[in-house]
Amino acid sequence: VVAADGFSFTAPVEIGDEVSFYAEIVGTGRTSMTVAVAVWRRDRHGEGGALAANGRFTLVSMGADDRPRPLQNLI
Repeated sequence: VVAADGFSFTAPVEIGDEVSFYAEIVGTGRTSMTVAVAVWRRDRHGEGGALAANGRFTLVSMGADDRPRPLQNLI
């Protein structure tokens, strides 16, 4: 992860809660991608749920030589 942008925690997650992570690629560059992530929590015995956190991460594809490499054919 090169950057985490605007990540915010909006509701507490309690021990025993069910937690779901949803991610979507929202942008790509030559060697990087930006992923939007939403984290939802639900009481294991309850109905509905609440958004617990959300934000965006920028990730860079790295080669074996520890240098950025193009994303082509990776996504």
